Amino acid sequence: MKKFWFFLLVFPLMGFSQKQTVVSSSRYFPKVDKVLEFEKGLAAHIAKYHSGEWKWRVYEIQTGEDAGGYMVVEGPKSWDEFDKRGNLGDEHIKDWNKNVAPYMTEKYSSSYAEYSEDLSTVPLASFADKISITHVFPKPGLSSKVEDVIKKLKKAWESGT
Repeated sequence: MKKFWFFLLVFPLMGFSQKQTVVSSSRYFPKVDKVLEFEKGLAAHIAKYHSGEWKWRVYEIQTGEDAGGYMVVEGPKSWDEFDKRGNLGDEHIKDWNKNVAPYMTEKYSSSYAEYSEDLSTVPLASFADKISITHVFPKPGLSSKVEDVIKKLKKAWESGT
């Protein structure tokens, strides 16, 4: 019984010790009459603060319920790198609030995703100019079944059938 309780205490630490590759994404939505100003302000902000090690990739959302928005992707990094990044400083926030935020609507979303090589059909750092995203929301307890289906689909995609 002692071994069982010890396992339960150590098991979460085992998960944290594994190196995970994470991508952060945020979706921003410009005001309809301020799209050009938003794009200009976002481009200037990215050039100043997000072009080095923490480079942003920006995609225009052209279809679906978020059409008209922009998705900003950052990473891949580990959870530890995201945790240690910390605050980007007052100048960064002031620049965002002056040059980007005034042109945005209230709508916003943010998420993190972990890269899984056994579910992906592209290498980790293979970035594209255009992306297609399908949101999958498995019912509680069915995540493993969804992963199994994706693995089967991956085999079909890779074989070209």
